[in-house]
Amino acid sequence: MSAPAFGRAYALVQGPDSVDPAEVAAAIDAQWYDEAITVLAIEPRPADALPHLHAMLCGPGGPSGILAAEIDGKTLIVESSPRTLPQLILAAVNAELHRWHGTFITTVLAPMPEETLAAIAAAGLQTPEIVTDRILESLLDRARVE
Repeated sequence: MSAPAFGRAYALVQGPDSVDPAEVAAAIDAQWYDEAITVLAIEPRPADALPHLHAMLCGPGGPSGILAAEIDGKTLIVESSPRTLPQLILAAVNAELHRWHGTFITTVLAPMPEETLAAIAAAGLQTPEIVTDRILESLLDRARVE
């Protein structure tokens, strides 16, 4: 998944258990994580809140599982491990922006496993019955429909 506005590209590499992830990591000239990460581009309004959001997420007391966070122009790019739910990050951002009477726009920059997408949708819509076989895009991909 390419994020040209931020000069970044992310890929989700999945393969059979017989493939050694260390061999794949050695063949790729890029940052490698052993698990699928979540990457969010968070654009707060007002932009003056950016340094405060960065400090809140990366400083003492910030959510565990934040792998990296950097300010890129008017956007905060946050990379997190799968154990840190995107909802937690967004709730923390929302709470911090409440002091500023602010809002934010979020964009997902990295592809995610279907299970993660289903979990996010189920939590956001408060419908626990959403699982991977209920995501239309996944079903169309499996059927090779364009």
